Amino acid sequence: MSARTQSPFDATRLEETTGLQPLAASTGKAPAAGPQSKPAAEPEERRQDGRRRALKTGRIVFNDRQSVIDCVIRNLSENGACLEVTNPMGIPDFFELELGQGGFRHSRIAWRQLRRVGVAFL
Repeated sequence: MSARTQSPFDATRLEETTGLQPLAASTGKAPAAGPQSKPAAEPEERRQDGRRRALKTGRIVFNDRQSVIDCVIRNLSENGACLEVTNPMGIPDFFELELGQGGFRHSRIAWRQLRRVGVAFL
């Protein structure tokens, strides 16, 4: 009789529900990817209008215009923009975006990534 007991873990159910496979017992490594591998899904497009590529300098202005963070406007539309920043931490959820030549847009953060933030204009 084997000292090894049956695990309550169901590897087939794991694969069916998550698409993940358990580690191979003998090697401790994940099985090689094969025909069961699925490509990553593309993120759903949620913008209301198309964005135009841009490469403009901008400034994130907040705290009663006492605080400023420089940014690069990567793309721009009527309703929002994608901004490249050194670090998105510390940027408040609501601020004014200075587009240059004195133009300001009241904005809110829609999403944050490593060095980019998406904003929606209010």
